Amino acid sequence: MSDGPVQHILIVDDTQQNLELAEAILEAEGWRVTCCESAQGALDLLERELPDLILLDVMMPGMNGFEACKIIKANPLWSGIPIAFLTALADLHAHGSALEAGGDDFLTKPISRTELVIRARSLLRISELNQELRSRNDALRAQRDELLELQRLREELTGFLIHDLNNPLGIIMGMSSLLEGSKGLNAQELTLVEDIGTASSSMARMVLNLLDIARSDGQPLQVTPVPMDLQALLGQAIARQATRAARYGIHVEQLPGDPSAVVEADELLLGRLIDNLVDNALKYTQRGGTVRVQARSTDGGVELRISDDGPGIPEQYRTEIFERYARISHRDAAKTRKSQGLGLAFCKLVAETHGGTIAAEPGDGGKGTCFRVWLPATQAP
Repeated sequence: MSDGPVQHILIVDDTQQNLELAEAILEAEGWRVTCCESAQGALDLLERELPDLILLDVMMPGMNGFEACKIIKANPLWSGIPIAFLTALADLHAHGSALEAGGDDFLTKPISRTELVIRARSLLRISELNQELRSRNDALRAQRDELLELQRLREELTGFLIHDLNNPLGIIMGMSSLLEGSKGLNAQELTLVEDIGTASSSMARMVLNLLDIARSDGQPLQVTPVPMDLQALLGQAIARQATRAARYGIHVEQLPGDPSAVVEADELLLGRLIDNLVDNALKYTQRGGTVRVQARSTDGGVELRISDDGPGIPEQYRTEIFERYARISHRDAAKTRKSQGLGLAFCKLVAETHGGTIAAEPGDGGKGTCFRVWLPATQAP
């Protein structure tokens, strides 16, 4: 028997002697027993309290046991209660009617103590399992509702990012660009305007990264692959960072590559991947340092290499840094690199969406870090 609350059995029979016999047998086993002399009385009792098992006589005045069973099984609140019929009938027709009515077991009179106890234990175990199943289903429904609510909130956040942040950021970036081209600014003012443009561009990338990462939870990124000249794409990324690199005295060098190899990729996504990696390299390169970018052919693909000569990444963190919101917290690495944990996660997402890979390794001579992005390539005609 269960170690939980005492289980409750309802006996429904219009014969007092049968009720007293079954009650005595079941109470001796430690169960709580309620007796009822009519089917209607049993239905009235179910409105007030739900038993764990019902022993139901078939032949009773008024409503018979089969009719009562059908009513019980049709009620969602009662349908999980197991029902065993008690009857003197022993023909196949009675068994078929019991099954048709939704009964779970069939006991014939006169009642055998051993059979009654064994069947009761079995049916009470079924009742326990039904209750556990209902509880788990309720928990699953609650979790489903919570996930649906989280999905709704995420979609609202996505809309907020698209409309309420991108629009003002676009205005800021446009205005700073206009100011940079004006002739009425002194050197200090021009530096401040350039800072505004750099900060707003960085924030715009963060917004787009977060947006794409959030979208990728429910569905893959949408890509429009076209043949692309990676050398030109790298050159464009360097040009976008030229002002920032010059201000901090960092040299950005594009190494010779293989112009015969092209890659089919989404131009916007791959361009943002390169922007993120170049931005990351500039962030961790000291004044007077060098950032190197290169696109070269490899076996079956094309490899992008963006390296810096700043502080390197400890080996144990070279995989972890590509996970979303990852931060290096080891005491030996605390003085190396910190980020918002979105840029590299976005780069991994883009690389894998295109069937490629991304990895971090020590830079030339073991100094700094080199990010390698491998993408499957197509040969230009």
